[in-house]
Amino acid sequence: MRRRDPEIERLEKLVESYRTMSDRERLARDWQAVQGDMGRAWQRIRMNYGQE
Repeated sequence: MRRRDPEIERLEKLVESYRTMSDRERLARDWQAVQGDMGRAWQRIRMNYGQE
C-alpha cells in the first residue's frame, strides 16, 4: 500500500477545520491575520523611514 503524502494530509485537515468553523470564527481569524500584517508593515515603514 502506498503511503500518503503528509503535506496532502495536512491540507485536508486544514480544509476540514475551515469547513467546520463558523463564519464568526473565520472572520475573527482573518481579522487577526490582517492586524498582524499591518503591524509588520508598520515595523518595516518605521525601519525604512524612521519615526517622525
